[in-house]
Amino acid sequence: MYIVPFKKEHFDFFLEKGITDKKLEVVISPSHGKQIESHSDTYTLLNDFDEPVVIGGIRQFWFNRGEAWLLFSSQIVKKDVLRLHKIVKSFLNLTPYKRVEIVVDSDNESGHRLAKIYGFKKEGLMRAYRSDGGDTVLYAKVRE
Repeated sequence: MYIVPFKKEHFDFFLEKGITDKKLEVVISPSHGKQIESHSDTYTLLNDFDEPVVIGGIRQFWFNRGEAWLLFSSQIVKKDVLRLHKIVKSFLNLTPYKRVEIVVDSDNESGHRLAKIYGFKKEGLMRAYRSDGGDTVLYAKVRE
């Protein structure tokens, strides 16, 4: 398992195999791969078979503030998730941003657990934030 810079082909693989977040599956399209590719802090975690299992990164809002995100392939297995935790924690500690935010669907319990594991603090509910009108929760990790 290793990390590589993101390529649009990784996203295409996700579209073909499916993602774990079924709400996102209905709103993402092949054009999103090109948009993601234009972000400089975007990476892909490849499994032992060189298949992309996680895509993620940080999208800069402005100097010292960015939004972190992860997209999981339906091909991910438990051992990949355990390795991913170490990688994400290291990445978050090395990022130059003073403030990193994440947005989690209000009903995504595993997403809320991950946010806390990675040291994010809950800041509030964002009503009707998603394209389908669903609610999300904003978390942030701020370096002192």
